[in-house]
Amino acid sequence: MFRTTYGDGSVKNIMASNVNVAVVIGSSSGIGLATVLEIATKGFFTYATARNPA
Repeated sequence: MFRTTYGDGSVKNIMASNVNVAVVIGSSSGIGLATVLEIATKGFFTYATARNPA
């Protein structure tokens, strides 16, 4: 089970078998940013990392 916290402070528990998760590195710009946006619109829980915040 995943536990996720949203920007508004709400928390939701999600069963792992029903969740698509993606981790994208280098997502502050370019292909990484485009990838994060595309994957998120397809319903994935997306974790994005970057050295320099945009």
